[in-house]
Amino acid sequence: MSDETIPLYNPYEPAHPQEGDWDCSQESTEWGLYAYGRTPDGEWMEQSMQAAGVINPAVGLTDASGAGLASWLNTEYGEYGYVAESVNPIGFDELAAEASTLVHPIMAGGRAWCHWTGVRGYDAASDVLLLANPADGWMGIYQTMTRGDFARLGSFSMVRLTHPVAEGLVPPPDPEPEPEPPDVDEPDYAQPGQVGSGILEMMAADSTKPAMPSTFLPLGVSPAIGEWAWGLNGVQYVWHLPTGRSWRYPPA
Repeated sequence: MSDETIPLYNPYEPAHPQEGDWDCSQESTEWGLYAYGRTPDGEWMEQSMQAAGVINPAVGLTDASGAGLASWLNTEYGEYGYVAESVNPIGFDELAAEASTLVHPIMAGGRAWCHWTGVRGYDAASDVLLLANPADGWMGIYQTMTRGDFARLGSFSMVRLTHPVAEGLVPPPDPEPEPEPPDVDEPDYAQPGQVGSGILEMMAADSTKPAMPSTFLPLGVSPAIGEWAWGLNGVQYVWHLPTGRSWRYPPA
């Protein structure tokens, strides 16, 4: 996806499994980014988040509230229109209501669970959260979470990853105006001395130039008593040589 493309959230992006016993928050965040059309390299994410102090192999996520995770997302992806926010604490009903909208990815972590997961939706019929759990089966939780499990494994924090333009919360920026075409000089077919000065003066007053290589002189008349030439504006200019009078004939 190019950086200018408005993303489309895919809640069915498969869960991204943990690679260690401490990187659940990173893998859940990777899932959220992939679900929103980004494709970050896992090694880069791990190194970047460690360098920012967001995760640590000794403890996993260093700020259980998710504030550091949201801050990292805003730093790395804010320039592409993404906005991350942490909510601490978050209740089951509040989390279920937001997840059921299917408009953006959610990452959630439980204190007693010692674990973070992606939250892809909510099944009202079964009253369960639909997860993108990177550690399938950890503490008896697979890819859904019941209300009772939520209470047992809390308290919970949440990070939402939004894209306001994609969600219709703000209008997309106006497109850049079309560049003005470069000024191109109109061709000047006449060379100096080929069109009489009287006609050239009339054309200059009308901000135009000759559209002919030379003045037309009536044949068989000597000495010439008149000449005429078209301008680039379509007007026919006539100059009566004996009297110096001139006329303009606009295009029909």
